[in-house]
Amino acid sequence: MNPNAHKMVVVVAALIEDDRHRLLMVREAQPEFYGLWNQPAGHVEANESIMDAFLREAKEETGHDVRIDGIASIHHFVEAAVLRINIRASLLPGEPAPLADDVLETGWFSGEELEQMIADGKLRSKRTELLTREWLQGGRPQPDLIRTIFEGSST
Repeated sequence: MNPNAHKMVVVVAALIEDDRHRLLMVREAQPEFYGLWNQPAGHVEANESIMDAFLREAKEETGHDVRIDGIASIHHFVEAAVLRINIRASLLPGEPAPLADDVLETGWFSGEELEQMIADGKLRSKRTELLTREWLQGGRPQPDLIRTIFEGSST
């Protein structure tokens, strides 16, 4: 029996929207994803709460403190054993801190620009694309707050 069969990675991702209805994205510096765009996101560390991890990751990747506005959706990627908690947030006033080493830059993108980024393959992954499409559609209704996703299938 695989000892890791029931272990799951918990990831938090930020949907930070401004008053012009643009989404804040981060450009990856990690070699595998260099130059691609993603929502500010990261893993929940041992002995860290989900909300503390979210606030830490948002600050590290955007340079800003944020206010949590609520949960947008939760994605359970079964084959990858990843639980991604997608949280809506707003930037708090203040001067930005330096970005984490794994982030090249941040940028605000309109819905039209995000659609073009999807078409051009400029997003980090299909998971990034899924959450971006949800945001473009105005979020998910409450009954669909938690989605189980089998990435190997066409649904």
